[in-house]
Amino acid sequence: MRNDTKPDEAFDEGFQGISRSQLEAMNDLALAEWQSGWKPRTAKDILAEKEWQRRMFVRQLQEQFKLDSKLSEATNRAMQFAAIIGVLGTLAGAGVGAYATFKAGSAQISTSAGQPQTQSTPAKVPASSASK
Repeated sequence: MRNDTKPDEAFDEGFQGISRSQLEAMNDLALAEWQSGWKPRTAKDILAEKEWQRRMFVRQLQEQFKLDSKLSEATNRAMQFAAIIGVLGTLAGAGVGAYATFKAGSAQISTSAGQPQTQSTPAKVPASSASK
C-alpha cells in the first residue's frame, strides 16, 4: 500500500481516460466540448463538473484578491491624508499658541511700561531684636 501525497496521474488517467493536468490545461471551450461528449452523471461528466467548480473557485479568489488590493490601496491613501492633516493641525496649533503667547506677553509689557516699577523689599528687622 502506497502513502504518496501526490496523485498518480497515470492511475487517474487509466480510470478516467484523461488526467487532471490535461483537464486543467484545457480552455473553457475545450472543456465544455469534452464534457458534452459524456452522458450526465457519468464519471467523466462529474470529473468535468469538478474542474468547472475548481475554475470558478480560482476565479473568485482572484477577483477577491483584486478587490482587497484596491480596498487596501484606498485605505492607505486615506490614512496618509489623515496623517498629513494631523501634522498640519499640530503645526497650526503650535503657531497659534506661540502667537497668542507672544501677544499676551507684549500686551503685559505695554501696560506695565506706563507704571513705575516698584520692587518690594523685605522689611529689615533690627539686629538687636533678632539676637534676643
